Amino acid sequence: DIRVTIFISNEADSDTAGSLFIPENIAMLKKLASLDNKVEFGNHTWSHFNHHRSLFERSLRRRLAYSFLSDNPLNFDLMGEQIQKVENKFKEITGKDLKKIYRLPYGSMNQLVLNTYAKLGYDKHIFWSSSGQRLSLAILDYISNPYVYKIDSITGKKEMIKNSNYWTSAETKSILFDFERKDKFHMNGAIILMHTGTKRKFDKLFYVLPDFITEMKKKGYSFVTVTEILNDKQD
Repeated sequence: DIRVTIFISNEADSDTAGSLFIPENIAMLKKLASLDNKVEFGNHTWSHFNHHRSLFERSLRRRLAYSFLSDNPLNFDLMGEQIQKVENKFKEITGKDLKKIYRLPYGSMNQLVLNTYAKLGYDKHIFWSSSGQRLSLAILDYISNPYVYKIDSITGKKEMIKNSNYWTSAETKSILFDFERKDKFHMNGAIILMHTGTKRKFDKLFYVLPDFITEMKKKGYSFVTVTEILNDKQD
């Protein structure tokens, strides 16, 4: 019984494939959109490009090799397509309009990108909260490999080590509660970033949410949409 904001992306530079063409996702979007006042939807761009890299990458080989880069440098028209396609597809699926808020993939931006989207009607870019104590509420739930390979600088051999970006459920709970305890605003106005999908087979991080939500409610917090906490203060 909480309210949330979900930012929508097709996650593919295609008009026939991607997350907004998967039947299960379409059914879920319709269901979420029918929950009056529980869920609001923002724009996460159609192709999920890294905008900063897509503006300035000089290597055509890299552009063609990596899906997170546009094949051609982004311009005003291409960026307009990135948000308009999401709006159109969301309207087609749900019959409703997106809020004029957006979050860029990977949090990758610069002033040129922000100015361009502002001219296109999106003047509110939504980031996640971070604290002066170097705590971040960007939850790394998309990291699925608990171990990574590292090349030993002396022997040149590969060795398997713990992936420092792989968070367990226990670590995630600790990070969330540490933020609430240490930040000067605690969790007031805080924006937590999580994702609606994961490649993890075990210890999926969304399972921490019931305990976290219950504990926060006991402390007097309520969970609201992004537009409910937007203001003109530079907190």
